[in-house]
Amino acid sequence: NDPVQPQVSVPLSCNGIDSSLDITPSPVALPTTRVGEPVDATIALSNTGAAPMTLKDVSLSGTGITMTSGPPQGMMLGPSASTNVAVHFAATEGGDSGATLVVSYDGQARSARITARALATSMALTPDGEVDFGPVCIGKRKTQSFTLIANDLGAFKLASISDPGPPFMLSAPTLPLSVLGSGATQVQFQISAAPSGPGVATAEVVVRTDIPGRSDHPLQLSVLGVPAGVAATPDMIDLGSNPVNTTTLGQEVHLSNCGTAALGFSNARIEGGDALDFAIVQQPSSSMIEPAGMASWLIVLQAHKVGVKQSTFKVDYDGGTASVALQGEGLGDLGRGTGRGSYYACAAGRPAALWPVAIALLVLRRRRARASA
Repeated sequence: NDPVQPQVSVPLSCNGIDSSLDITPSPVALPTTRVGEPVDATIALSNTGAAPMTLKDVSLSGTGITMTSGPPQGMMLGPSASTNVAVHFAATEGGDSGATLVVSYDGQARSARITARALATSMALTPDGEVDFGPVCIGKRKTQSFTLIANDLGAFKLASISDPGPPFMLSAPTLPLSVLGSGATQVQFQISAAPSGPGVATAEVVVRTDIPGRSDHPLQLSVLGVPAGVAATPDMIDLGSNPVNTTTLGQEVHLSNCGTAALGFSNARIEGGDALDFAIVQQPSSSMIEPAGMASWLIVLQAHKVGVKQSTFKVDYDGGTASVALQGEGLGDLGRGTGRGSYYACAAGRPAALWPVAIALLVLRRRRARASA
């Protein structure tokens, strides 16, 4: 009732109680992995406020990344309380993937970006597959070097290289070791062949890595032991079945000197009834073979008529003549040959199976003739 100051203003203040959501970590960068090695991660949702919160919805959208578990809709989260979201990166193919985690609560929403990367991993080995050491004199040794790299982005661990056993010997670096991606690391190892007897010897070598889904990589080894003296190998080459007037892939014949002195040779030739269908397309650069050495010739077939072709490769050397039998086949229309088991006959199951094909072509021709008439 003070007439001078009838009203008095009193300032008021208060500390409001509210909820606050924290996503940890945010953003989420999953560790880089390799194709075939999935990655799982946990993301924490924490109420850092002083009031309880209601988690209305937790969702994840994107490619390659999925949510495997999370809080139920409407979950109450008290002050300082937390819950988890589990995510899974399948890593089924190489490249980058991304997704967004969205959490709705108390009329608000928070989000976090999730990124992941998978690197493709593969191994290149040179030489690979079937490795033929060729003819080697008994008591002598031939060594083949191998180069191994990671020819994709992902690295891998070279765990072991198995011992092939006699007559083969392995020389490799200390294992295991890491092989970096994109060819950044080159691993060298050697395998030697030292036959102790005549004939063909074979063995398998297994290169073991930790590449997902492709841990074991086999190599097939072979060597031909050649006794003392002079020998032509192999005994026979079959150049296969090929359409007439078409040149086959070449195959090699060898003359090995398993003596103690250098050996001269000359007059390499092809003899026999079908000699004109075969040809020597590559000759040795020298006419001498050192002890434990060999000379090689490359032979091809170009049959000019349908049928089996047979001839003989011969070469003279100091003290004698060596020979290798040659064989092949010329094929005509629809691969018709002489029934020696050509590719075309095998593809149909047997030569008689070509009859339905011939009949079908005949019917088709007659239909076309009637249509044109």
